[in-house]
Amino acid sequence: MGKYNHFQGKLEPSYMNRKIHPIWRGVGFAFMILIPIFSYVSATLFLTENERSRWLVFPTNLILVGQPDPNLLIRIIITIVFMLVLYAILTFVSLVVIRFFAPPRYGPLDVPQASYRGKPYKR
Repeated sequence: MGKYNHFQGKLEPSYMNRKIHPIWRGVGFAFMILIPIFSYVSATLFLTENERSRWLVFPTNLILVGQPDPNLLIRIIITIVFMLVLYAILTFVSLVVIRFFAPPRYGPLDVPQASYRGKPYKR
């Protein structure tokens, strides 16, 4: 037995070193594709309802005159806004789900936080 040889077995993977299940990569990829599609459809529906009800008045600088779709720039802006909102909602929902169903943050071998604050420093 040499000085630098270790005869210890592999340690169990800790909570922080675990691999992500491959299905979550597929879910993330699906959301990466579906969120822009849902946002574009929502922006189109919002613009058609806005033409009827006049909820918002858009600046005339954003309307492209002489183009096949004069509301293209407005549709792009609304799509980006809907994408950000959908992303924020899905992030919040996933954080809540993880909080309720994930294993505890600290394992059985972790030391609790020290409650010692020390003496006040005087110069």
